[in-house]
Amino acid sequence: MSPMISESTGLPSERKLLSRFDELLATGHVLYEPTQAITHIENGFTFKFHISPVFAFKPNRVDDPPTPAPKFGPGSDIDNAHPSLVLTTLHGTHFVVFNKFCIIRPQFLLLTEDSYRRQTDPLDADDLRAAWTMLTNDKPQMMIYNGGPKAGCSRVHKHLQIWARQPSLFPDVEPTPTIPFKYFLHRFDATIPLDLEQLVEIYNRFVKKCRELLGVVDGETVPHNVVLVKEWLLVIPRRKGAVAGVSGVSANAAGMVGMEWVARQEQVDAWMEIGPGNVLADLGVPA
Repeated sequence: MSPMISESTGLPSERKLLSRFDELLATGHVLYEPTQAITHIENGFTFKFHISPVFAFKPNRVDDPPTPAPKFGPGSDIDNAHPSLVLTTLHGTHFVVFNKFCIIRPQFLLLTEDSYRRQTDPLDADDLRAAWTMLTNDKPQMMIYNGGPKAGCSRVHKHLQIWARQPSLFPDVEPTPTIPFKYFLHRFDATIPLDLEQLVEIYNRFVKKCRELLGVVDGETVPHNVVLVKEWLLVIPRRKGAVAGVSGVSANAAGMVGMEWVARQEQVDAWMEIGPGNVLADLGVPA
């Protein structure tokens, strides 16, 4: 096994990236509005609610009808409405594109070039190599993956999401806060270079644990979230994508680590009425 090296992404400079993003924003091909976080701390766990009208336009379910815009291949349900959305390709396996719906400026998608790959599949070595390439270049980044509708995905074309690493994620907090759901966490040894085979093995082991915990039989989708940064890998088993009967009380991988992105104040109020910790326990496996 050989250590993974810091491979070039081939992305433009940050200045050029932001200029290109702003051009797409001006034409409506990406959507973004700065937000002010509403912070709520519960048993040491930090929730940051961001209210943005951008999310009123975002698909919420995999069965939401697609738009008439061109897609990233015949099997894709993700819009490719402007050539400037595509930034580069990685390793012949993934496109790097701007995410259309943004809270952070900018956000990226890692899309499989094979448009028939599905979000219900677990990550593989190609996915993890592409993600690690993004994480080990330039500014600190984080990757999330929403494995299936019960994990909060809204599109079926397999994609990972990348954005600037955020503070106050619970694996970074000391002492460890009370986490209302079960999870699997591996911290990388900074003194030992990480190799791809090791990363794949750790991830697959955690997915197997999720399968056993959820009682999912072989061959069926294991609903789970992934958060990956250079320091650690987090995998969270999921039972459902949203609280039944309550509009806007849902979470993907970002939501499970406290980054709650909603379209309206009423949705924050609904979270608070139920209790943010109770929401995450309901969506995951209660601790």
